[in-house]
Amino acid sequence: MAGKRATLATLMKRQLVAIDGTRSVREAVAMMVREDTGSVFVTAEERVVGILTERDVLRAALAEREVFDNPVHAIMSSPLFTLASNASPFEALEFMAKKGIRRVPVTVRGQVRGLLTQRDLVNWLVSHPEEIPHLVSGKTLI
Repeated sequence: MAGKRATLATLMKRQLVAIDGTRSVREAVAMMVREDTGSVFVTAEERVVGILTERDVLRAALAEREVFDNPVHAIMSSPLFTLASNASPFEALEFMAKKGIRRVPVTVRGQVRGLLTQRDLVNWLVSHPEEIPHLVSGKTLI
């Protein structure tokens, strides 16, 4: 990507996996397994209002025995921490480290249009090692 600055628009996954917040956690977990993903966006009236991650499910399962019959909105992470699609990979790394999150929804004109994970960033860095000195020149990630 020499000469052109990488942005989240080029790195994000565009296929959004979503479930209505009134559906059960059991349905959401089944969807995550079926779609081979570690999270699903949670919607209300066709708007993304949160995200449900594997970590959310595990925390809820430890706190409550019958978590799987609860509605997704009861245990989802909200509000969402998002980044704009024109943000850089370094900005995403720094943001995710500060917020303690592994996934970040990517927005275009304020609407969630993609998802970026730590794995996506690592894969990008491995395939673009020449970008590492440029990304971290004089900056810390925490």
